Amino acid sequence: MLNINKMVKRRQVALLIALVLGVGVGGGVSWYVSNLNMKKMQHRKRPKSPHRT
Repeated sequence: MLNINKMVKRRQVALLIALVLGVGVGGGVSWYVSNLNMKKMQHRKRPKSPHRT
């Protein structure tokens, strides 16, 4: 049987790891979505400038 302190410490470490991974994944997803939006804005067709010859 595990000591109660070791059980609590393992649970805290597991929660910390889950929190760090969750924040990392959330940041990565938000960066990816904002990057997609920036690429879409760059590919929009601009009105053609008049031909000056």
